[in-house]
Amino acid sequence: MNRYIGQVCEGRNNNFDFIRFIAASMVIYSHAFPLSRGNDGELLKDITNGQWSFGSLAVAVFFVISGFLISQSYDRKNQPLNFIKARILRIFPGLIVVILLSALVLGPCVTTLPVGEYFRNPITWQYLKSILLFPLYWNLPGCFENNFYSPSVNGSLWTIPFEVFFYGVVLILGILGLLRRRKVTLTCYIGFLLLEMFKYQLFPVEGHIFTFPRYSFVELGLYYFAGMVIYAYRDSIPLNRNYAMISIAALVICILGGKYTIPFSIFGSYLIMYLAFSEKVKLHNFSRYGDFSYGVYIYGFPVQQAVTNAYGGSMNPYINMAWSYPVTIVLAIMSWHLVEKPCMRLKKYGNMSRANGQAALGTIQKTIGKISIGWKQFVILCGIVVVATKFYYSAPNIVSFPYNNDSIFLSGWLPQSTTEDYRWIGKDSVVKLEQPPKADTIVVEGYIPDNFSEISEMNVFVGEKLIYQQQISAGEAINIVQPVDKVSKNQVVSVKIQFNAEHVPDESDADQRTMSALINKIGFE
Repeated sequence: MNRYIGQVCEGRNNNFDFIRFIAASMVIYSHAFPLSRGNDGELLKDITNGQWSFGSLAVAVFFVISGFLISQSYDRKNQPLNFIKARILRIFPGLIVVILLSALVLGPCVTTLPVGEYFRNPITWQYLKSILLFPLYWNLPGCFENNFYSPSVNGSLWTIPFEVFFYGVVLILGILGLLRRRKVTLTCYIGFLLLEMFKYQLFPVEGHIFTFPRYSFVELGLYYFAGMVIYAYRDSIPLNRNYAMISIAALVICILGGKYTIPFSIFGSYLIMYLAFSEKVKLHNFSRYGDFSYGVYIYGFPVQQAVTNAYGGSMNPYINMAWSYPVTIVLAIMSWHLVEKPCMRLKKYGNMSRANGQAALGTIQKTIGKISIGWKQFVILCGIVVVATKFYYSAPNIVSFPYNNDSIFLSGWLPQSTTEDYRWIGKDSVVKLEQPPKADTIVVEGYIPDNFSEISEMNVFVGEKLIYQQQISAGEAINIVQPVDKVSKNQVVSVKIQFNAEHVPDESDADQRTMSALINKIGFE
């Protein structure tokens, strides 16, 4: 006789904590390779020819589980303010502490700069802005710049803004009374599924949606809504061993065939639920001493970078994991008992009663229901949304530094001061620009410093097309005015500046960043 997810999903009699802990551990394993010696050797990455990794799998697991549990959390109490408070207390205390420890403890210990200079550097204090999540900052001055994967301090944090965004989606759907309308959730899932199927046709150039990288936003949204759909249809989805076996077989076939995102959202999400509510595997007491998965996730990356740094910048990934994993577990245990758990106890203070919560929610929904919009107002509103969206996603046709909109810089552009009339770039640097119909040239102005003897060749790409190539030497100015093909209408394109090498600074240099040139101006004229 089949059991249904809706029959067993109430309470904490499930294996979600164990699954999340394993997923967090998979992230450490997966990161050990790029952080230690490069991307080669990670088992799942080798099997899938570099298309997927255990880290990618872990993130997919996190988002499916989150979509299910966060929907359940809101649906149980239906109290928006309590929901917001619970989410803040779960995410931010641990995040704040790891960022503070990274900047104020780890950074001074591993930086190549004098400690006083480290704390005077504006990049140090800029890093603390990551507490707000939007945007995240990755580097600390003089830290890990000789590491194989340089110079990011905590790359694992990249998923947390996505997580918070989808918390907001659940909140809005809940307030509007749409979370319990199954077809709404299913429609959203199908929308993300279609976006994932055609994302390269719809978005040939990687850009941003709500400040998020488009491709990642679509993929993670697909996983999150897969979890939400399962919760919405929980009373109709059986926990059947045969279905689980079919899901395993389907996943193996699809992953080996190079397709994983959509299949995982279907078969992988079902497998997660089957394992979470398994009658034969009962690990609901796994976290009786604490839920350490979040701590493992947020502390693993900086610990692994610190271990690699201690080994001179590269090492065997399995040795890295052997050293990093126990240290990370200890930090995760401390994070849970000293930070996360005490803060989560604050949820009970100032909570609305269920009756008051329902009354407040009813008032919000009644107010929304009283809003009457005619066709004229609807058309005007849509026009405003279109104009606002176009403005938000607009890219300039030309950039001169200083420039304060970082959303157009896709990769390779190093942080800059707001007073600098140039910006340092690395070996491969991509910027998003708009090419107007009348533009017939691309302009790039900059400079190769005198001591950058490694630099000897420079290429410029518009989209995928190589439009300029030259031999260049240290001490030489960059002054490119190159004809480009005209376009019939305004078109957003990626412009890539590529060099043959990066300059590695001497140990005595104050600036330990690897870079290739500085740019004063780039764009279409």
